[in-house]
Amino acid sequence: MEFKINYLRPAIGDRLRCTASVLRGGKTVIVAEALVYASNAGKETLVAKLTEHSLAEDPKARAGSG
Repeated sequence: MEFKINYLRPAIGDRLRCTASVLRGGKTVIVAEALVYASNAGKETLVAKLTEHSLAEDPKARAGSG
C-alpha cells in the first residue's frame, strides 16, 4: 500500500545500524517502521526513516491455491 523512506542527512561514518519494528500487526493491515543510524567516532546520528503500510496476507487463501 505505501512504502516511504525519508533521507534526513548523508550517511557519513564508519558504520550503519538499522532498527525495525512492527507498530501494528493487524489482521488486514501491517504498519512498520525502520530507523537507520550512521556512527562516526562513536556518535550515532539518525540518517533515514522508513514507514511502511502493507496488506496482511491471508494464509487460508494461500493454502487453497496450488
